[in-house]
Amino acid sequence: MSGSSLFQTEMSVRLGDINSGHHLKMTSLLEMCQHVRILFLKKSGSTEQNSKNISVILRHVDCHIASQSYFEDNLRFNLHLRGSDRYTLDLFYVVHNNSTNKKVAHVNENIVFFNYELNKITQIPIYLRESIINLNNS
Repeated sequence: MSGSSLFQTEMSVRLGDINSGHHLKMTSLLEMCQHVRILFLKKSGSTEQNSKNISVILRHVDCHIASQSYFEDNLRFNLHLRGSDRYTLDLFYVVHNNSTNKKVAHVNENIVFFNYELNKITQIPIYLRESIINLNNS
């Protein structure tokens, strides 16, 4: 993983993100990470589904909660590239509470690109690969 993040954004914990224990639900954290990924792909000139019928598929996710987060907490998401090959990207999210600067969680995602016309996993689109390499080296 590189020292600097590929992408950073902030989001507030909404009321619907809270569970019966009055803290952030893991499912909401994963939805927030998906939102960060979509924003990152948009910045990279891509989407979760491009015009060539290729879509992002989440193949594996690993989530570690480090501290609780509550309604209206402002969270900072730093997205890193942990690794890649021709077919997969390993993304690593580090989430901090902006008020306390405590680490809230880290999430690992392994994503692949699926071609629905060919009905199989396909290589990372070249424009996305080049964009990520440029961002990772800056």
